[in-house]
Amino acid sequence: MELLAAVQSQLTPAAAVNRQESRRPPIVLSLLNDKGPSGANAIIDDIATDLEADAVHLSAHTIARVVGHQVGQNPYSARGPISMLGYAAAEMNGRLTSRPDPDPEQEVGVVAVSLPSRLRSFLAPRESTTSGVSDSRWEDMKIGTALDAMVAAAQLKRRTRAAKPGAESPRRPLIIHVHDYVELSSLHPTILRKLRAIADRMWMAGRRVVLVGTSSGDMDRASQWRDQLLDLGRDGARVIPFHLAETTPRMDEWDNLQENLSNIEDMLRAMVGDDVPIDLEMGTLRFKPDADFLSRTLGSHLYDAQWVYRLASLMVGNRTPPREKYDAHALLEGIRCMNARDKHWEHIYPAVRPPYFSPLLIPPKNGSSSSSSSGEPASSNLTGAAASKDYNSDEKRLLSGLINAKDIRTTFNEIIVPPETKESLINLTTLSLIRPEAFTYGVLKTERIPGCLLYGPPGTGKTLLAKAVAKESGASMLEVSAASINDKWLGQSEKNVQALFSLARKLAPCVIFLDEADALLAARHSAGPGGGGGGRAAHRETITQFLREWDGLTSDLRAFIMVATNRPFDLDEAVLRRLPRRILVDLPLAPEREAILRVVLRDEVLADDVSLARLAEETDLYSGSDLKNLCVSAAMEAVREEMRAKEAHAAADEGGEFRFPPRRVLARRHFDKGLRDITASISGDMESLKAIRRFDEQYGDAGRRRRARRGIGFDVVPGKAEGTEEARVRQVGAA
Repeated sequence: MELLAAVQSQLTPAAAVNRQESRRPPIVLSLLNDKGPSGANAIIDDIATDLEADAVHLSAHTIARVVGHQVGQNPYSARGPISMLGYAAAEMNGRLTSRPDPDPEQEVGVVAVSLPSRLRSFLAPRESTTSGVSDSRWEDMKIGTALDAMVAAAQLKRRTRAAKPGAESPRRPLIIHVHDYVELSSLHPTILRKLRAIADRMWMAGRRVVLVGTSSGDMDRASQWRDQLLDLGRDGARVIPFHLAETTPRMDEWDNLQENLSNIEDMLRAMVGDDVPIDLEMGTLRFKPDADFLSRTLGSHLYDAQWVYRLASLMVGNRTPPREKYDAHALLEGIRCMNARDKHWEHIYPAVRPPYFSPLLIPPKNGSSSSSSSGEPASSNLTGAAASKDYNSDEKRLLSGLINAKDIRTTFNEIIVPPETKESLINLTTLSLIRPEAFTYGVLKTERIPGCLLYGPPGTGKTLLAKAVAKESGASMLEVSAASINDKWLGQSEKNVQALFSLARKLAPCVIFLDEADALLAARHSAGPGGGGGGRAAHRETITQFLREWDGLTSDLRAFIMVATNRPFDLDEAVLRRLPRRILVDLPLAPEREAILRVVLRDEVLADDVSLARLAEETDLYSGSDLKNLCVSAAMEAVREEMRAKEAHAAADEGGEFRFPPRRVLARRHFDKGLRDITASISGDMESLKAIRRFDEQYGDAGRRRRARRGIGFDVVPGKAEGTEEARVRQVGAA
């Protein structure tokens, strides 16, 4: 058996290596015709028996229960990414029974894992009085401690079974079995990294230990699950497909029954506390028909969090005074009460469908909605392999920001920036296409700079540069803003971040362009949106999820992230670390302003009295955007002048038809009017400009050289009238 051989090969002692931290490639068994964990657990148990090894079985569900409790999360009042791992993993692999989309055109077979809207206010995160960094480190330590204890459970259990108290049991090989491995690699890769680190650390210390991941999925339903398996294989994992010889419906029913009972118990415990006894063992029922009824109801489907909360609230709220114990009888009463309400809705709305029986899920009679019409144009932009991919509902919402390379008209030749800026961007993005043979060996084969930061005053062409990068590299551009990521519902922002990066992988080669990044990736220790000294916890969770996904994207060399901001000093330090190339897009000097004017006015007819060189001298402190607005204002003035001439001709009653000239002619007077209407949007004493200059001195590529020449004591600076050269972030001759 291939899996047995793979496991036995990694149970050999660690070879002598120079590196202190060695990482073995993971082994992943994918069960293609199974859904629950029973089949995977049985296979691992058989292998452990053959190798005389101990096995520790972990899954997204058990990790959510144990680790979620350790970090203070629960599925009711403190919902978080760990406490909802079980639901999210079942959603990803197709086990969770989906709620039908009321909009048929948007049907993608994906179910939301959130509570009803009226209950979301109870799930809002509480403000933290400590810094986000401290909270993150403390939570990280808790997660590591909980996982260490779960892995050590096998040895502890064997010691308790020793023949003599205090006697040491023989140390057997250990198999750390992680079910839902594929799902965890997408939903919470930090947990997998910690488990792999634990296993490799034990292995380097001489312990015979191996980590085996398994995942069960429906090949016909879970396209995202299949894509993730392929990605794991490309990243070096040993992916072993497996087809069970025989699967019985009883196995799936048993898995659904056990997980549903566990989810109900977790929800009840979160609602009533640990002091109230909870025992949902169905063997306590007096009548077998009742036990069969519960088995059929809880074994037929794996229900989502909304259904579980609805049942738990009926069990808790339908009895006054509150119950002293929650057992199978209370569970039976709650399900019967729920069924009665479902029959009520089925009588009023015959179109409702099991198992959720919600009238809100009935498709509209006209079969159309505004969301479907708005999403269609984005899907029509997809070409080639991207058009054949399956996209979930979150990814479809982000497709509105997709710009195909063939639709981008901006090139580097049309953007006036210093040559070194263009060269830096070309080296980062398009060089691998020009000289692919140079990227087939050495460090460039496996490593690449993951992204770059474009910063500078507003209106200097940062967005145009990003479009030019996508155009020159032939990549699609996915334009994203904070508005497309942030969501008012708890947990949805993190799902949008996951959708962004999974969409980028499907669209590769792709450039992710995050404009006005300070609105989304502001420092976690500062006051986030909505106020609060420590910033909102939801804001920190969104940034943390973004950084996790970003780390996972670095292995895909066909995706590149560009971040643009006018306020780089507001960005989180972890974001800056992932943007090693920081490119300043500064205010244009007089020669650059003249070149910008030539590009903008290339299709206009200019009068003899118009001197672009003189106009460039007169537009001190103007950004590229200001110069464009100036030209537009001058052209509008020329059109208004033509209209005034027509009105004067009609008033003079000179006879004959007034004819407009075939092309307008822009004269100096038009630009004079434009100069009065359009002023520079930037001044040399702007506080934000000073802050950008400080950022450039600290993080920019010219800052180190500038600081190196400073002497000891006070500098005597001659007084000057502030112009562009003085107001620029990086002054001429200072570098």
